[in-house]
Amino acid sequence: MENVAARSTGPRFLVADDHAMFAETLRVYLEKTHTVVGVVMDGRALITEAIRLSPDVIVVEFTTPLLNRLDAAQRIKLEARKIKFIFLTMHDDPNLAAAALELGPIGLF
Repeated sequence: MENVAARSTGPRFLVADDHAMFAETLRVYLEKTHTVVGVVMDGRALITEAIRLSPDVIVVEFTTPLLNRLDAAQRIKLEARKIKFIFLTMHDDPNLAAAALELGPIGLF
């Protein structure tokens, strides 16, 4: 079986979602064409792994245990300004969307 990470030349992704089944499904889907450097389940782990793994893109859900992902994203941006974010949410709060857009995400879904 061919190693996807070895043939992928696109952006490196970190997946952050506290729903294990969704996070794993997203990881499998992304790995078809990209490198996924990790999956985390909470905001504190997101900060630690984002700094350690230095992904190009973080796919993140807004709310999570231990630290909300928007706060985590703001902390990550202080350390690693080049990381881009794709925010996933089922919330329809325009204030959350506005706060996310201030971080310079590449997507908001």
